[in-house]
Amino acid sequence: MTGKVTESLNSHKDQILHLYNTETLDEIAKRYQCSRGTIRRFIERSGGTIKPRGGRNKVWCEHEFARLKSMYTNGMTISEISRRENCSFHNMRKRLIKYGIKQC
Repeated sequence: MTGKVTESLNSHKDQILHLYNTETLDEIAKRYQCSRGTIRRFIERSGGTIKPRGGRNKVWCEHEFARLKSMYTNGMTISEISRRENCSFHNMRKRLIKYGIKQC
């Protein structure tokens, strides 16, 4: 990715990652006037997780990881955090381990 599209996407990084929680790659691509593949690669390169087609997985931004870490280190259980974030216990535990917030 180079040129004006990259500049536009970079200047809207947090917004794009946030939009991906509720919109499809195609919807975001249409909004930013680029291809689905461009948006997919941008999200991956920006540290986001691509959800499977038909999935509803959440894309986590840096500030969301900080919030999760704060909740966990301040004594909330994984069950409490997963209910608050509307995801499964297993998914939340996996994320906390993957990003070094919780030890195995």
